[in-house]
Amino acid sequence: MTEAVPLSRACMETDMILTLYHVNMGYPPTNTPPSLFGSPSIGASGPPHPGKFIHSPGRPGVLPLPTPPPVGLLSQISPISPISPAAAVSAPQQPLRSPALTPPMARMSVTAPPPRPVPAPTVTPPTQAQPRPRPTPTLASTLLLPSPGKTLSANTMPPHPRDALHQAHLRDPVHQLIKRGPAGEVQEAMLFQYLDSFALTPTPLGRFECQFHWSFNLTQEDAGRLPAPAQMSSGELPHHVRVLMDGQQLYRLRCVSVSPKSKLPIDESTWSLADCVWPSVIYIFVNDTELFVRRKHHHAKDLPLDITSHLRPGENKISLHFIRDADEQKDKLYAIAVEIAQISARESVIALAQTLCADDTRRRIHQRLEAATSHDDNDDDLHVVSDDLVINLVDPFTARVFQQPVRGRSCLHSECFDHETFIHTRAATSGQRPLPNDWRCPICRLDARPQMLVRDEFMADVHKELLRTNQLHDARAIRVARDGSWTVVTEADLPTAKRSSRGLDSPVPKRQKVDTPETVSQVTQTVSEASAVIALD
Repeated sequence: MTEAVPLSRACMETDMILTLYHVNMGYPPTNTPPSLFGSPSIGASGPPHPGKFIHSPGRPGVLPLPTPPPVGLLSQISPISPISPAAAVSAPQQPLRSPALTPPMARMSVTAPPPRPVPAPTVTPPTQAQPRPRPTPTLASTLLLPSPGKTLSANTMPPHPRDALHQAHLRDPVHQLIKRGPAGEVQEAMLFQYLDSFALTPTPLGRFECQFHWSFNLTQEDAGRLPAPAQMSSGELPHHVRVLMDGQQLYRLRCVSVSPKSKLPIDESTWSLADCVWPSVIYIFVNDTELFVRRKHHHAKDLPLDITSHLRPGENKISLHFIRDADEQKDKLYAIAVEIAQISARESVIALAQTLCADDTRRRIHQRLEAATSHDDNDDDLHVVSDDLVINLVDPFTARVFQQPVRGRSCLHSECFDHETFIHTRAATSGQRPLPNDWRCPICRLDARPQMLVRDEFMADVHKELLRTNQLHDARAIRVARDGSWTVVTEADLPTAKRSSRGLDSPVPKRQKVDTPETVSQVTQTVSEASAVIALD
């Protein structure tokens, strides 16, 4: 027959077991839930036996007694929350809700799972965080940014060549321009770079070809004109430095866009005026070394490819592989060439200008006036004839009368600009700036390289005569007749003169088609006194 214990004793033991179970599971001992059976009484008749029923199973309110925890459990959890059975019993109690349990509840077996030992958590009291001392940064041998406290010079260059950091290894080296003096000493000087000739003449790339191979030879004399390879400078911010001297040459690979209607072969003057344009996808190899171009997206415009340091005496090979897009397979064509850029001093550049005699200039002016008066029988009903030609004397750079009048050989105008001033604006100095390569006429923007300039003797004689008659400061233009004689146009006469976009050098004769007599009278009133109006039947 099963031994029975009082219900109050069972409630007390159950609360103790639940308390120990919650402590073992990590719950705070103050959150111990109240007894399921109400407020227990302290009195007890004796310890129950594990696995035996407190009351008879057939009677309500009888529950099997849970198995007690192991003996060593209390010693393990006592450091965390030392709770005695008396303290657990003396916890706040609630009034008994229902002394009798329903039959289903009476048949339930409440057993606690075997507790598992949990390591005691380590609680560290909060301490005030102390600021950590920052380590002193160590400076590397090569710095991306200057060291603290370093004073930087004013940046006068546009920043776009430095924006492409992933192409920093492709940028031009710092140039040091020197020349030898009369005694052989080396000194820094202003040098000039200009297109002199071609190692590989301009070659069209066609419409469908994708692979190109060229070769050219360098003699020992040509190889001796190449500058020495750039050397790494010493200092806090090392960089490549290339020394250039008077008489040396640079080799550049350049590609331009050409029209399908362009005449072939492309002449040197037309090529020098074209902008560099690289195809969309290209692979370039110079003597089996792959080179990379600098494009407009990172450098404001496509730049020529300097191949000087990759050349050698003898045969030099260039390979180009071209992947065409849809536009490049239709009307977008290219031409490529290897240019030879000459490096010269100021005296050598000025000496390249040729001389145009005064008689040739007079003959040219006479032909222009004759062409203005010629007409056909089927021409317009009104023809304006000019008997003279107005030529501007003011230099576009200094706004004064030129000293040494020159213009390009291919220029169609008779106006000139000052030779010394024009050459000085194209000078290159030592430093990070790229070498200037813009040799265009300041009036018409045609080819004006040093070897393409002509010194006009007729305009030089005009300058001498104005200086002799003390009219140099007041003169602004001259009016040249058919016979070559000329008169001075002063500042006071300029408001009545008609200037064109290229200056004063434009023939006055113009053709107007007249439909009514009223239009004829209006045109006649607008013609200057030096022009004659001829009505044609």
